[in-house]
Amino acid sequence: MLDGSCLFNRMSDVGGYYYPYILKSYEDKIDIINSPNRILKSIEDYFKDNLLNKEEQILLLELIEGDVKSFGTSRVSDLNKKIDFYKRFSDSPKLDQSLVLEFHKSINAILEIRKVLEEKYWKYLEELKPNPKQSKITENDTMLSFKFKHRLNKDKVQKLNELLISLCLKVELLNEDKTSTEDLLDVLLSQDLMKESTHIYMGCSNVTFRYILDKLKPEFHNLSLSYIEKSNIFFSKGGTKMTSQNLYSSKQSDFAHKEQIDKTFSSFL
Repeated sequence: MLDGSCLFNRMSDVGGYYYPYILKSYEDKIDIINSPNRILKSIEDYFKDNLLNKEEQILLLELIEGDVKSFGTSRVSDLNKKIDFYKRFSDSPKLDQSLVLEFHKSINAILEIRKVLEEKYWKYLEELKPNPKQSKITENDTMLSFKFKHRLNKDKVQKLNELLISLCLKVELLNEDKTSTEDLLDVLLSQDLMKESTHIYMGCSNVTFRYILDKLKPEFHNLSLSYIEKSNIFFSKGGTKMTSQNLYSSKQSDFAHKEQIDKTFSSFL
């Protein structure tokens, strides 16, 4: 399930921009550009970790529009309360002026970051959206499909088939008692997954399959974790239906077959 609030919480955890001036090593400049860039980088990382396609990326970005517009609001409110407190209750006028100045600078910095973040956010969103003058919605656009980029290229399709065969031999990609490489190829090339009656049973672990999906993704328009789940076609080595959450939690940077998979991909794609 796509969750915009969780995405923005992750964005907001990248750090280093809430109180840029309340530091011992005070500098008279604020890194207005890099702070929003770090936030947008965390969005891209989230999209990559979840293998989200363009439609899903746009949906999530639209869900967090309000969070972007109100970025830093609670921090600004907190700082204003601190300013009011020090003005009214501090015994040291000199300390008052120093801290109040720092708080005001922090508020201005947060507001500047919000302004730049909004500009970058809208630019990022517009770049993802298709140009309505250049695109028309067809029946194929509404079908659930992984959309192999080279479906009409016989050589590319053959290379994909050879890759799947090699992965079955080297890392036991499929449970070949139940699923053939032809079955998987048909599913990957299908233009309407909802019409597929084939079930794909894995012979490898979810960790291995998730890594193979990551490697395959550049060759497809819609090879996302949510599409794997929505298809209701893929089953784990243990026989349970695969979900996007299962696959998301299966991402690992190092595991037994990683090097073998990398070598296999370099030979075919």
